[in-house]
Amino acid sequence: MVNVLILGMDSDSGQAIAAAADRRIGVNGLRFTNRPDSSRAACPSVTSERLIESASQADVLVFCGGAARSSWDESFGSFDEETQWLSECLAVCRKSNCRMVYISSDAVFSGPQVFHDDDSSSIPLNRIPADLLKWELAVSRVPGSLIVRTNVINQSPNGFLSSVIGSLENGRTCTVPSSDFATPIAAETFADLLLKCVAAELSGVVNIGGSERTTAFHLAAQVARGLNLPVELLVPEPRSKCTERSLRCDRLRRELNIFAPDLKQTVECLLTSDLRPIELSAA
Repeated sequence: MVNVLILGMDSDSGQAIAAAADRRIGVNGLRFTNRPDSSRAACPSVTSERLIESASQADVLVFCGGAARSSWDESFGSFDEETQWLSECLAVCRKSNCRMVYISSDAVFSGPQVFHDDDSSSIPLNRIPADLLKWELAVSRVPGSLIVRTNVINQSPNGFLSSVIGSLENGRTCTVPSSDFATPIAAETFADLLLKCVAAELSGVVNIGGSERTTAFHLAAQVARGLNLPVELLVPEPRSKCTERSLRCDRLRRELNIFAPDLKQTVECLLTSDLRPIELSAA
């Protein structure tokens, strides 16, 4: 059995990975927040002592920090988790021979090409891609580590979709970005593909996303239609410049014979996902 430690159980990605684990995968988890009113409060918050103890019993540590949020989320760009804990996690992984998996973001890219391959290089034009590349470089120095670039979407309270749905349910107009292009993937699908990458012991950089380029506005409109919500209340946010963050998932296809889901599959998954929180205790 492969034992996985999820650091960031208070994230959509962390919750989805825990839910996707089967009997061949043992999962323990720690959360970054220490708020007693957290919906995932049953999972212990991370401390140096808990991190060392849990990692010593794990084969793989999956770090779901600020970069694991969708780059379309309003809160994206705050990387407090990486700043506070990533270096310590890397040190713990080196000492315990635990493999490191870092959930990064498609926000390392901003164009000008439309699709970005697993090995595409990024030119950081602002703070966010510069920070992400700095942390990816640190992770890459740990032998056997895996860096996952993605844009994970869910209907949970933490994501941009919940704000859109809440507004439409209450009959309010909602302005949604319409010029930031990406290849989003539903959290449930992402978690399943990530665990397959873990089982295959992939290392280096891998893209895990959808196969179709879209915007937050277009995705929100499709989900709203599926929920029979008033799509006419959605307003595209005007932008003068497009941002291109779309990912091409060649390694999944070549090495694991996995094809990225199309947009219809992603929307269907978002409409049927089980959003009940997963509660874990640290080992």
